[in-house]
Amino acid sequence: MSFRQTILNHSLPLIPKHSFTRSTLSYSLSSLPTSHPSYRPPLEDSVIDTIFGPGHIACKALVDAWEEEGLKRLSIVESGSEEKLEDILKRRLKYSYEVGEHLVEAYALFSTPQWTPSLPIPIQTLTSLLPSINFPSPYNPPHTSTEQNRLDTYDNIKSTYPNPYSKIQNNLKSNPLSELQGIHRSDRSDPLSELQNKIGSNLLFPIINPLGVLGYLWRISDSALSTSQGSSLKKTSTGDILGAGTSWYLSRIGLSLVYLSAESKLLQPYPAQQTPNPHLPAALDTLEKNMKSYADFQGMIDNSETVVGDMIGFAEYVTRSWKGIIRSRGL
Repeated sequence: MSFRQTILNHSLPLIPKHSFTRSTLSYSLSSLPTSHPSYRPPLEDSVIDTIFGPGHIACKALVDAWEEEGLKRLSIVESGSEEKLEDILKRRLKYSYEVGEHLVEAYALFSTPQWTPSLPIPIQTLTSLLPSINFPSPYNPPHTSTEQNRLDTYDNIKSTYPNPYSKIQNNLKSNPLSELQGIHRSDRSDPLSELQNKIGSNLLFPIINPLGVLGYLWRISDSALSTSQGSSLKKTSTGDILGAGTSWYLSRIGLSLVYLSAESKLLQPYPAQQTPNPHLPAALDTLEKNMKSYADFQGMIDNSETVVGDMIGFAEYVTRSWKGIIRSRGL
């Protein structure tokens, strides 16, 4: 087993406490007993970057390993026992339940792309364009005659009695300390320049990858259906599954929606001062209700395939009949 896989395997038990973070990878081997052959001190960030990659890439590797372990558990069936599809999905829900409130972070990592693309817009272009934008002046409501008289009175008082603090303000302006402060402020770079130093010449464009969550749900439904059907699946000599037609795809799409509706209960926020996930009973109940609708949906698909097959058979029968009539006429 590679060192990378060893870290991932020992990180999985720490997810309920440390979540899908780089800290989980760092403390994966140090949490083992000192007598364990894989024991190591906490790994530094540079080691994590070298093995898994910088930033959130290491976290995505951890969530992928967590998903793979869940699929392995999903496909394990005791010999001689027949497990229903609903029971298989319940086991998968309990596996997600084990990570507690960190399941939300798993969904976030599934939706995060591997690399953040950037727009081909240089920061210098934005710096030159923003000052040239002419914003509309703020709205000023018209003054009434009474308000205008008050403003005129205030201007007369201001011109008659000068500000007593004007001399102090002038002294402060001529103070060397204020000059130093002004120089210090002028040395500060604007926010766009600081952003350019951090991210480079192009502007980053954060996006969400919805295919990550959809793929996660698809793999769960595919593994659950394959496990429940077992030896009843028709396979070729190379082990490939036959009959991946319309019903094959529709059944997996429908089951993905059923599982998403149930697991979404586990994504709800926790009540205050409660550590265990209180939403598992609601998730299991939702799964049980949705599986009844899924059974009706599956029956409708099977019936539609039967009807389509009958229509095709009838069309072939009519075609053969017309061919026989044409031949009998000598045409």
